[in-house]
Amino acid sequence: MADKKIIEGKIKVSPTKKKGFHIEFEYEKDDLPKKEPVTCFKLHDASYNGKPCKVTKENGKIIKFVVVLENEEEQLYPGKNNEPETYSSPKQDMPDSFNIEKTRLPSDTRDALQNYVPDNFALKLNKAARFDFRSKVQFFKQDNEWIEPVISQNLSEKISVEKEGFGNKEKRYFVFDFNSSLSEAERDFLKNDNLRFFHKTIDELFKKSQYTEKKFEFFANDKQDKKRQFEIDGKFDKKFIRTITCKHLCSIRHLNLKLISPLNFKVDWRLIVGLGNESVYETSMTLHHIYGIPYIPASAVKGVVRSWIITEVFGEKNNDDGSKSLDLKHAEDRALNDEGFQKLFGTQDSSGKIWFFDAFPTSAPQIKVDIMNPHYGDYYGEKKDKSGNPIPPADYLSPVPIPFLTVEGCSFQFIIGIKEKDSNENIQSGKFEGRKPFDVAHEYLNEALTQHGIGAKTAVGYGYMKGNAS
Repeated sequence: MADKKIIEGKIKVSPTKKKGFHIEFEYEKDDLPKKEPVTCFKLHDASYNGKPCKVTKENGKIIKFVVVLENEEEQLYPGKNNEPETYSSPKQDMPDSFNIEKTRLPSDTRDALQNYVPDNFALKLNKAARFDFRSKVQFFKQDNEWIEPVISQNLSEKISVEKEGFGNKEKRYFVFDFNSSLSEAERDFLKNDNLRFFHKTIDELFKKSQYTEKKFEFFANDKQDKKRQFEIDGKFDKKFIRTITCKHLCSIRHLNLKLISPLNFKVDWRLIVGLGNESVYETSMTLHHIYGIPYIPASAVKGVVRSWIITEVFGEKNNDDGSKSLDLKHAEDRALNDEGFQKLFGTQDSSGKIWFFDAFPTSAPQIKVDIMNPHYGDYYGEKKDKSGNPIPPADYLSPVPIPFLTVEGCSFQFIIGIKEKDSNENIQSGKFEGRKPFDVAHEYLNEALTQHGIGAKTAVGYGYMKGNAS
């Protein structure tokens, strides 16, 4: 039987180093003062500090926390059935990246959308992309430490920074317009012996900053406290997702095909589809052109199954002595000459027997921002130093974080089909002799999704699926 009791005491709220608040419950037990940390509730300020409270405990666990105010009682953040929610690291509400004034939409369109937030994620991400200016002006000493000058904003518009060399030999120089009028304080600052200057017109600097510093962003971090400033809000209505998926399945059933029972595969971690598509950002994501939801195109489903079969079934060649050895270079050539492979995916002269369809989500997707850090961008970009020598992939090169969007925490519905007249036809020769094309496609679709993954960056764990249920 549950041991439930109510204890009266006081609440103590104190700020933490991480700008949160620590809660303690102070009470008396056997005439001795006791303190007990309370970690299962969160507060945004210290206004309740010192207030009397009532705590309900069941089997030693706090299940209810009530602060007694002057004229009423207020319970702190109860969860389901009056049980408190637990928070290991409370996530604050993140401002959405959408800001109509920071888009590149026509002025009349911005005026019409002043009080409107697009509910279509594709429109918000691409058509109403946020366009921000990032100031390039930075002040350095020769030892690369920051300088915090007390100067007017005017000087920031007249000064830029250029780099020479790379690695330990890299030098940073101030570049400014000598013809600009400077205040006395600005002139004193510029007399610093650690700085070297070059002649450049203010027009050249302005053009350069326009090109390099203005860009489209779907999230940004504050450079000082490293906290997220804004992040695109990708919320999807569950009922809307279910309606679209059911409508998609019903449309396929009207094609009079023999269909596999829809397979629901859940994303094991994160999924990236369309990372390299055209976009105003450095990266992209495949979104439905009408509904604006993440989905997996049929071409991607067919491509991953085809690639998996080529690697797993035709990856080895037969040697003259009867043994086998790995030969991926000519694996596709061997597959194209196989009757079963031709029936599955077609040839240049005839279409394949298997129909692959787009995979739609069956639950509301979660859009998560991820980062990749190429460390050798100058090397991969085949850049050269001032001497004309290629820059090597060395440790002194700085990583350049590139944000991209992923899909997390949802399942996708995969469907394949075949015409009724082809459904009972067996493969006559080759690796799949005696088997039906439909059964082969079904088997390797399961394998490809769970063992190979789909989409981009599968080599580092993205795109893997798990479990399936008809």
